[in-house]
Amino acid sequence: MKTQLDALQHELQQKNEALKQSEAQRQNMKTQLEALRHELKREKAKPKLPPMSDWDFFQLCMSGDARKVEEAIKNGANVNARGNDERTALMWAKKEVA
Repeated sequence: MKTQLDALQHELQQKNEALKQSEAQRQNMKTQLEALRHELKREKAKPKLPPMSDWDFFQLCMSGDARKVEEAIKNGANVNARGNDERTALMWAKKEVA
């Protein structure tokens, strides 16, 4: 009888420990979720730059500054705009780099 009781107490301790770990994981996930919500809120609050004109984007691409081109694309530059020769600004950028 004592052995069964010891086994049940041991099993109960293991389940309590698993429950504590699960609760700790839940709290950790809750904290991470709150941090992500805060970051999203902060990102939404940032002022957005107006997208540059197609002409300005063409000029930037022809400058060969890949970092600035990437930033312009992130800020909404029209990568599909075509010039008189039907090439896009990115096609021009490739030509300038080559």
